[in-house]
Amino acid sequence: MICPYCNCEMEKGFIDQTRITIPVYWYPAERERGFFKSVKSDIKITSPFDSTPAYYCKDCRKLIIDQDDLPQKKK
Repeated sequence: MICPYCNCEMEKGFIDQTRITIPVYWYPAERERGFFKSVKSDIKITSPFDSTPAYYCKDCRKLIIDQDDLPQKKK
């Protein structure tokens, strides 16, 4: 993958959650933070025992995650 910020080649890697069993989520900055405040609009980044593919640019230090590669949220 080519970095959209500096046009250099990015390195493919993974975000793992092997030491804790609580998922990691992205949520809008306007929403109140809290341990049990996950809502449907949040984006689940990791799941316990799964790896999430991600690309890292060593030149500009950006990390990119494709939302299509994220673990599916249980409905």
